[in-house]
Amino acid sequence: MKRIAFLDYVRVFACFLVMLVHASENFYGAAGSTDMVGPQSFLQNEGDRLWVSVYDGFSRMSVPLFMIVSAYLLAPMKKGQSCWQFYRKRFLRIMPPFVFFMVLYSTLPMLWGQIDGEQSLNDLSRIWLNFPALAGHFWFMYPLISLYLFIPVISPWLEKVSAKEERFFIGLFLISTCIPFLNRWFGEVWGQCFWNEYHMLWYFSGYLGYLVLAHYIRVHLTCVCGSVSCLCWSARRLPYGRSMSRLFQEWFILHRSLRWDGLSVPLIAWR
Repeated sequence: MKRIAFLDYVRVFACFLVMLVHASENFYGAAGSTDMVGPQSFLQNEGDRLWVSVYDGFSRMSVPLFMIVSAYLLAPMKKGQSCWQFYRKRFLRIMPPFVFFMVLYSTLPMLWGQIDGEQSLNDLSRIWLNFPALAGHFWFMYPLISLYLFIPVISPWLEKVSAKEERFFIGLFLISTCIPFLNRWFGEVWGQCFWNEYHMLWYFSGYLGYLVLAHYIRVHLTCVCGSVSCLCWSARRLPYGRSMSRLFQEWFILHRSLRWDGLSVPLIAWR
C-alpha cells in the first residue's frame, strides 16, 4: 500500500497526546497511584485547575485517533479476501507480541520487588482473561481486537453504502455520545432502566462509530478535510463512548468538585 503522509502526522500527534494525557493524570489521580501523585502535584489555584482540565480533556482524542487510522487502512477488507484470511493476517501481527509482553509484565517486576510471586502467578493465570496488574495501558488492545473482529462483518455494507447513508449512521453515532448528558439532565432514557443499561442507540456507540467515520473520511473526503474531520470528531469523543465533550466534562468536574487550597490531593475516579 502506498504510504499516506497525513496518517503519519496523525500518528505522531496522537503519540504526543498520549504522553500529555498521562502527564495530566498526575494532578488528579489517587494518592500513590503513581510516583508523581502527591504533594508535588497539588493544584494551587483556579488557573492551574483550568489548564489541567484543558490539557487532559484535549488529549483524550489520542486513542480515537489511533482507532481511526487503523480503520482507515483496513476497512473494508480487500476484495477477494476471506474473513479467515483477514483474521489470520491481523492476529499474527498483534497477538504474539501482545502475549509476549503480558508475560514480561507478569514476571519481570518480581526482579525489583514491585510484585511478589503470588501476584505474578495470578497475572499469568489470567492472561487469557485480561492484562496484568502492572500493564493497564494494554486495555487499548482489546478495543482494537474487537474492531479487527468486526471489520469482516461490516465490510460488505461499507462496500455498497452511499455517502448519505453513512452520514446517517455517523449522525446516530454522534447522538449516542450525548447519552451521558441526557442521563444527567433527564435520568434514564430510551429503554434504560435498572435492569437494562442498553439504550436505543447502544449499538451505534463506541469504537464502531470511529470505524465507519474512518471509512467516510477515506472515501468521501479529501485528505486535508479528512485530517481536520478526524481531529474534530475525536476531540468531541470519550474513549468509551460516554461523552461528547470530555473537555467540557473535565472542566466542569475539576472546577466544581476539587479543592485547590494546597492542603489535600485532588481525587477523581473516572468511570
